[in-house]
Amino acid sequence: MNGKDNKGKIIGVLLLVAIVAIGGFFVAKGRKVEEPKTSQKDSEVSSNENKNEEKLDKDNDSEKTEKGRMSPFKLKDMEGNEVTEEVFKDYELTIIAAWQTTCGPCYYELEALNEIYEMYKDKGVNVIGLTLDEPGIEKVKEATEELELKYTNLMIEEDYIYEIIKHVTGTPTALFVDKDGNFLREPKVGTRGVEGSVEDFKKIIEEINPSED
Repeated sequence: MNGKDNKGKIIGVLLLVAIVAIGGFFVAKGRKVEEPKTSQKDSEVSSNENKNEEKLDKDNDSEKTEKGRMSPFKLKDMEGNEVTEEVFKDYELTIIAAWQTTCGPCYYELEALNEIYEMYKDKGVNVIGLTLDEPGIEKVKEATEELELKYTNLMIEEDYIYEIIKHVTGTPTALFVDKDGNFLREPKVGTRGVEGSVEDFKKIIEEINPSED
């Protein structure tokens, strides 16, 4: 592929993401996080119906695992270290925050996730930032340092942008994956500000991985 054509396509994709992000922010602002779908049935349902439902659920879960998975990657962090999908292995849940330096609402989400990271990093939950624009690493480092982000942030690469936009149509978007990179629920799109998003993330984490106390 011609280098100039490739650059042009990437810029076009990123402009589209930025436009959708701005619209998504106003749509998402003030909206409550949706409850994750569940297939649990009331105890009054007959045993035969329960068995059928369980079979359907297993089939659906299998299909989700096949289709709903983070694509393998090799990306660089702010120090130039290579990071792959193996980073998921040490945590029950990883929150991947897709953002852009040109997206104002993203900064609220990044701050909220900084609080979430500090609250849950020792409880099996990790946070990873993923920048979807190409302003150069200096601009991204400036943003992460200004916000004093404690969690790892990765720079997008030319090829991987086409993989991530399968799951991210605007910024900020948070993805939720397990140890194997399988998606655990639908993405969280938009922000309700720092305080609102902290509450939203706490609720989502509890729904995905409820505490035993």
